[in-house]
Amino acid sequence: MNQPAKKLDQHAVQWQSSMNNSHVRDYLKRAKDLENDYDRAARLKLLLCPVCHYLGSGIGGAAMTTRPCAICNKDVLYGSTCTDVLCDKCAKLHDLCKHCGADRELRRNRRKFGWIPPAAPLPPTDSSGETVRMVMASPMILLPRRN
Repeated sequence: MNQPAKKLDQHAVQWQSSMNNSHVRDYLKRAKDLENDYDRAARLKLLLCPVCHYLGSGIGGAAMTTRPCAICNKDVLYGSTCTDVLCDKCAKLHDLCKHCGADRELRRNRRKFGWIPPAAPLPPTDSSGETVRMVMASPMILLPRRN
């Protein structure tokens, strides 16, 4: 693939510099909004975490897309390929961001994960911490002796 050379004159340099300055101002404003969470009530109403609300682009392809909820597995239909991880019901019930699945307040030490089944018990270990290998013997069937 070949691309043609870009025309780089005074106007092109000034225009690109202006666009980049606009991007910097936008990024700094978004960072400030993220830090202060000015729009918290609307964000919580939309069931989003601060990152998805203030920094998310929401850009997706123009195609009707179905995606199952990561918790209840119910199919949800979206108007583009920019889909959410959770349905509204599960996001609200578990206090999670519907778009990315993170805790809605970005709490890392969260203890309640009601949709995850309890973990299987750990295998037994000996005093050195090594896993003890359990050998299951198959039942023996005694047959009459043939002579």
